[in-house]
Amino acid sequence: MKLSICLFFVSIITLSTQVPAPSFQFKDCGKSNAIVRFEEVSIKPDPVYFDGLGESTIIYNIRQDLPLDAFLRVDLWNGNRIAEEALKDEDRTPCLLGPVCEIAVCDWMQLEYYSCMSYHNSTSYCTCPVKAGIRSDISEKFIFPSKYLLPLWFNEGTYTSRFTIMDGSRSELGCLLLSGTVVHKQS
Repeated sequence: MKLSICLFFVSIITLSTQVPAPSFQFKDCGKSNAIVRFEEVSIKPDPVYFDGLGESTIIYNIRQDLPLDAFLRVDLWNGNRIAEEALKDEDRTPCLLGPVCEIAVCDWMQLEYYSCMSYHNSTSYCTCPVKAGIRSDISEKFIFPSKYLLPLWFNEGTYTSRFTIMDGSRSELGCLLLSGTVVHKQS
C-alpha cells in the first residue's frame, strides 16, 4: 500500500538543531481491536536530511480487508511526543498536505502505483481493495523534499506525526506515531 512513502513525505520526523542520537522512534497507537497493526518501522539515515535520499522499512499486519472508503489522516506536532498518552488537537501544526490533512487510501495507492510496482511487482499488492495480510515494504528509497517545497513554518526542529487509518464513518482502523529528526545536511 505504499504507506512507507507516505510516511516519509508527511511523517516529518522529530527534529532538533542539536541532533540527539538516535532520533527516530515509532509506536503503534492503535486500539487493541485495530484492523491494522504496525510491527516494524525504520528510517535511514537518522537524521533525515532536507532534499536528501533516504530509505524506509515498514512491516504491518492488516487483519481484515480494508473498506474501499478507508482514508489516511496525518497530524503533526512540534516536539517528540511519542510518550504522551493523549496528543492535543489544539497543539497540532497546520497540515502539510494543503487545506485537508486526509487522503483516501485508494487515491494514495493510485498516486504511488508505479513506485509500489517497482518494489513489489504485484498489481494486487499495489491496488485497491487492500486485502488482509502481512505487508512488508522493505528498504524502499525516498527523497525527502527540499525545505523550499514545504510550508514556510516547517523548519529544522522536532516533530511527531500521527497517521490514523479510518473508515468512511471515521472509525479508527489503525494508528501509527512517528518521531524523528530532519536537518539540513552540512557541507
